[in-house]
Amino acid sequence: MRILHIIHRYPPAQGGSEKYFEEISKRFAQRGDSVEVWTTDADQLERFWIRDRKRLPAGVSMDEGVTVRRFRTVVVPQHARVQRLLCLIPSQNLRRLFHFPSPLVPGMIRRAAMEPLQFDVVHATALPYTSILYAAWIAARRSAARLCYTPFMHIGEKHSDEVRKWYARRDQIQLLQKADAIFVQTPTERDFLISCGLDGSKCLITGVGVNPEEIVPPKPIENLMCERYGLRPPYVFTLGAKSLDKGTLSVIEAMARVWQQHPEVTLVLAGDEMSDFQEYWGTVPSESKKSILNLGRISDAEKVDLIRQGLIYLNPSRTDSFGITFLEAWLWEKPVIGARAGGVVDVISHGEDGFLVEFGCASEIASKILELIRNPSMQASMGAKGKTKTLSKYTWESIFESIAKRYQSVVKSLRHA
Repeated sequence: MRILHIIHRYPPAQGGSEKYFEEISKRFAQRGDSVEVWTTDADQLERFWIRDRKRLPAGVSMDEGVTVRRFRTVVVPQHARVQRLLCLIPSQNLRRLFHFPSPLVPGMIRRAAMEPLQFDVVHATALPYTSILYAAWIAARRSAARLCYTPFMHIGEKHSDEVRKWYARRDQIQLLQKADAIFVQTPTERDFLISCGLDGSKCLITGVGVNPEEIVPPKPIENLMCERYGLRPPYVFTLGAKSLDKGTLSVIEAMARVWQQHPEVTLVLAGDEMSDFQEYWGTVPSESKKSILNLGRISDAEKVDLIRQGLIYLNPSRTDSFGITFLEAWLWEKPVIGARAGGVVDVISHGEDGFLVEFGCASEIASKILELIRNPSMQASMGAKGKTKTLSKYTWESIFESIAKRYQSVVKSLRHA
């Protein structure tokens, strides 16, 4: 097959959708398929609208048999305001280019619209980056290829549209309706898309996965976090972007309650900082900061050691469609805490392999952390059940096979058309 994957960021940029497309791209290439990835030069998400955020070199490179084209993102003065004004343009297609927070990548759109293209499958992600999905639709149409989307729909809390209003705008749903196949992560995501008018027969639940040997290597580097950062147990930890929507602020507020009873427990925050977190961090009392290890991105080896020695993994986010990091924590038999938001409610079995809490509720987060600290047997039981679930349902080997079969099905239908 000749495959084109289009994504807003690609490794070494970090994130769940980034890992998803890296895994399937390399696995298709290993099978002998021709795989090309189009992406932006953004390393940090805020690079889409803030000029000084980190980016990667634009251009073409090869990565384990995958051709990766990174297109330059354009950031203009008062970028967010300009994008919102441009969205007032009557033309629906122009609005798809400018929807905030979509990246402005004129080179990608130009290549999709003007260069000769020959693909069998065009597969893109993710909402709310409408310009990326629009580029995929143009490329698929010009290639006479089958179009697939993995929207990674962030639905947010059940009682609020604060999150999903960015992911389910009318023209976004209309783009999804043009797809020949839609890969969703959970029943909750599928049901939401059906409620938005999508054909349920096109929505295939695949989920995401982990490579167990990467997260639990035969010989992990022990005490790496202690040697590099002076970190010693006991500690609880987060992984990934730090922001209000990811629940980081609530975690810090929850720990203020935990420290009243267990001052010996450290909080470790590892990942990129969003602007709202940076502003909030300046208000955190110095006494609390003494019990917080605030790190940027960490290496894979550091992540393994962080999970290995941690007590509890915390990710009470309202902007996750699944949460690969839950699987990573479970492989080391750690209990997890997530939010009742989006597809996470289908991932964590509340009270069995972790806890679900209301997004933003620091008191509930604190209560569950304290309950787990007081019950080591509960920690062990939840972690063991999570590991069993992960190994039985969520490895990249099995996830990839279901995606590959769907690719073959849509290509076969194309050739018989």
